[in-house]
Amino acid sequence: MTGLQELFNEGGTINGLAVRINDVTLEVGVATNPNPKTVSSSFSRTDWAHVAVVFDNGALRLYDDVTNVA
Repeated sequence: MTGLQELFNEGGTINGLAVRINDVTLEVGVATNPNPKTVSSSFSRTDWAHVAVVFDNGALRLYDDVTNVA
C-alpha cells in the first residue's frame, strides 16, 4: 500500500489524537498544548491488525497486536 490513509483524527492542534498509515509507516500524534508528541513504526500489513495507542503521564506508546512497537 502506498499513499496516506487516515485512520482516526479527533480534536485539533491544541488537544487531539491522530492515527494514520503513511506509505509503510504507522504514525500517531497527540497534540497536548504546548508539547505535541509523535511516534511511528514500520507497518506493511495487508491483513487486519489491532492497533492501540497509550498516552500516559506524557509518554506516548504504540502497539501493533499487543507488541509495543514505538
